[in-house]
Amino acid sequence: MLVCDDRPGGDAGAAPEAESIAVHLCLPAERHRPPEAVFAAPAGPAAATAKALARSLGLPNPQPRDELAEAGPVGAWSLIEAERDAREADATVVLVCGEALVRGLVCHALGMRPEDGRRFALAPGSLTTIEFRGPRTLIASLNETCHLEAATGRPQATQGPK
Repeated sequence: MLVCDDRPGGDAGAAPEAESIAVHLCLPAERHRPPEAVFAAPAGPAAATAKALARSLGLPNPQPRDELAEAGPVGAWSLIEAERDAREADATVVLVCGEALVRGLVCHALGMRPEDGRRFALAPGSLTTIEFRGPRTLIASLNETCHLEAATGRPQATQGPK
């Protein structure tokens, strides 16, 4: 599961947003188990949100990964594949990263050109779920924001491509 977070201004607002995400991720759902681990870029807004998210989920501090600070999806995709291979088939891990990387990972998963990532909207704090079902890679959700709407009581604005 990917959390889009590259808000300007550091970690302001990370904790409430992370709590909303954690509550959403722990709701009983047929499509995923509660997260087992949280990964994030070593610094920046994503790191702050990941730390607050891990705390809200009762997990150890997030594992900082340089691959999640990169703009391109190659290193992050390798991390996803390594975690997929090391865990049970229905395990859930969370990667907190910037908008450009979420776009790149979605395009990579779908076999799209990287520049096609500008064709869909992503809101700060949104969730995108990539599932592996045997040999198939699926985008189970993209730009999911209902957890933020529930927390604030108002619809969240989506962000078009930059």
